[in-house]
Amino acid sequence: MQINYKDLTIVLVAYNSNFEIENILKLLNPEIKILIIENSNLKKTKDYFESKYSNISVILSEKNTGQTGGINIGFKNVKTKYCLYMDMDVNFNINLIEKFFKIAEQINDFALLVPEHNRSKYPKSFEHKDKNIYPELKRMKIVHGYFMFFKMSAVKEVGYYDENIFFYFDETDYCLRIFEKDLKIFIVKGAMVDHKEGRSYEKNLQKKINPLRHWHYMWGKFYFNKKHYSYLRALIVTLPDLLECIVKIPILLMLRKENTIVYYNRLLGLLNSMAGKKSWKRPD
Repeated sequence: MQINYKDLTIVLVAYNSNFEIENILKLLNPEIKILIIENSNLKKTKDYFESKYSNISVILSEKNTGQTGGINIGFKNVKTKYCLYMDMDVNFNINLIEKFFKIAEQINDFALLVPEHNRSKYPKSFEHKDKNIYPELKRMKIVHGYFMFFKMSAVKEVGYYDENIFFYFDETDYCLRIFEKDLKIFIVKGAMVDHKEGRSYEKNLQKKINPLRHWHYMWGKFYFNKKHYSYLRALIVTLPDLLECIVKIPILLMLRKENTIVYYNRLLGLLNSMAGKKSWKRPD
C-alpha cells in the first residue's frame, strides 16, 4: 500500500519539555507535518525546531492551556485526514506509525486507534460489549491517551476536548463522548508504545509539578464522575480518597514527611471540585 504521509499531522503538547522525543522526531518521514503546542510560551523552542526542521511548526500559547487546551489548539490547526497525538514522554518504533496508517486506510470504520497499554491490562469495564470484527483490532469503550490516532472527520463530529479539565480524565471524558456518538475506538493488537509518565519535562521541575498533578487528578476524578453520572456517584467514588487524605495528612505532618504536600494537594483538588470550582491551579 502506498502511504501518503501528507494525510497525517502529529500533535505534541509541551511544557518546559526536555524534548527527549526529538530522538524519534528526527527519524520520521519528513512529509509528516508536526505541530508542537508550547504551553510554557518559550520562544527558544519555536526558534530551535522551526530552524532545524522544515516539517515542524511550533505554536506558542499565550497562556498555559493545559493538556486539553493544547490538544484543542492542535486540532484547530490540523488540516489533514488524520491526526496522531502523542505525549512528550513516549518511545516507540517508527514503523508503528506506518502500521497505524495502513490500518486506518484499510478499515476507515473508526474514530480513534491506540496501542496496547504497556504497563497494565485494561479493566473489563473499558472494553466494548460488541464482538470484534477485525482480528488485528480490539474494540474498546475507554482507552488511555498517551498515543492516539484520530480520524479528523470523527473529531469534527465529537467536538473538542473539555477544557474545564486541565489534565487527567481528559481522554476518558473524550472516549465516552465518542462512545455516545456510536463511533468506534480500537486497540491495535501487537502495537506497543513505552510511556514513561511524568518524564517529559526538566528534572528540576518535577518537585514543583508533582503536587500539581495530584491536585488535578482528584479535581478531575470528581468532575468526570459528576459530569457523566451524577454528583452522588462522584461523592461515592471519591469518598475513600477523602478519608485517606483526612487520616494521612495529620500523621505525615507529625512525622514531618515530605509527601504531606501530595495529600494536601489531593485534598484541596477534591474539595474544590466538590464545591463546583474551576480547575484553577497552575504551575508558578
